Amino acid sequence: TIIAADFITVALSVCALDITSQKTFNLKVVLIKQLYNPALIGLFLGLMVQLSNLTLPQIFLRLVDFVCNAGTPVALIAMGILLSFSTNKTQVVLSILIALLKIVTFPIILLLILLYFNFDMSISTTTLMVSAAPIGAMGLVFAAIYNITTDAVVRSGVITYILALISIPLFGTIF
Repeated sequence: TIIAADFITVALSVCALDITSQKTFNLKVVLIKQLYNPALIGLFLGLMVQLSNLTLPQIFLRLVDFVCNAGTPVALIAMGILLSFSTNKTQVVLSILIALLKIVTFPIILLLILLYFNFDMSISTTTLMVSAAPIGAMGLVFAAIYNITTDAVVRSGVITYILALISIPLFGTIF
């Protein structure tokens, strides 16, 4: 499903960041770091629960709901704090580039793939709408983890939130 595809994409992105953040490539270090990859851990735990038809205790489900519901507000607070800092012109241009890639280029590439493989567009509309959605908080988290300047990530998040007001309805009504 689309959620599994998102987890796989995030897991592979974290793996790619781990590889590119090393000065010299060491396969053993990359593999060990993947044991701490939150997306991979979540994917495998979710698959185990789903495939085993395991019924989790209500207290655990409430904890998961609480943590999930707290993620977005905490990320938005962090983004607001980071937006208050000044930035240089290069970061603004990079923010616009990231936003346009996410809101325009990615949905168009996905649309072309869906058309090429003749997917049922009545089912694929949701996937297209998700692809046209704003950048989430994960970019900010990755930037902080890998010591990358957060200016462009935060500003591109704000730009994509504004552009998504147009892109989501547009891609939702194409077919």
